[in-house]
Amino acid sequence: MRLHTAREIYELLHWGAQAPRKFTRWDAPDPRTGVVELGALVAIEYATAKGSRDEDVYRHEFRVGCLPLLGVVKDGPMGRGAGGLVIVGGGYRVREEGIDG
Repeated sequence: MRLHTAREIYELLHWGAQAPRKFTRWDAPDPRTGVVELGALVAIEYATAKGSRDEDVYRHEFRVGCLPLLGVVKDGPMGRGAGGLVIVGGGYRVREEGIDG
């Protein structure tokens, strides 16, 4: 994804709040190495500032039938242990208003 597109999406999902001046690419776990299921993800919480509001904690509880799975990438750094967390599947969408589903 191009960084300017990521900046636009950030600003949309943060209700017009300006994206950080320094926008960077992140390394993410590679699910192609295999994912071990931890279980259904029933809720998610995260802290961020949206629009003109101060930073706050946002919580979303997924509806039954929309539950994504939480997994961990099988091989972590240097092939030892578990890698990063991944969210897989589920019947939800991320919209400007928040998570729907």
